[in-house]
Amino acid sequence: MRLEDVPVLFGILAALAGAIVIADAWTPDSTDLPFERRRHPRPERSRAGEGIFGGALLVLALALFGGDRWRFTTLAIVIAFILAVVGVVLNARYFKGLVVGPGRGKGLEAGDQGPGARG
Repeated sequence: MRLEDVPVLFGILAALAGAIVIADAWTPDSTDLPFERRRHPRPERSRAGEGIFGGALLVLALALFGGDRWRFTTLAIVIAFILAVVGVVLNARYFKGLVVGPGRGKGLEAGDQGPGARG
């Protein structure tokens, strides 16, 4: 394998990942559980944001396929960056819920007295 083939390989991986992310955004969620077992429901993901992020991966794949020979490589990278940022911003609540957990970082709700409170 030549060194020139590495960006094409990464382009294939980015295109595959972009197609999977767009397909995941397009397909409806299937929940087999009849009720939510968590105290605080998990934040909903933005399907539009997920699709936009998948589009960013596809544009990145185009830029990797084009390489230095394509005259729009720089423009494609800038567009991919903007799309990725928009996709992440639209899913910010979902990512925050994944990182810190649903219901965390909100403070105490009405009626909650905090850990260690007796009553």
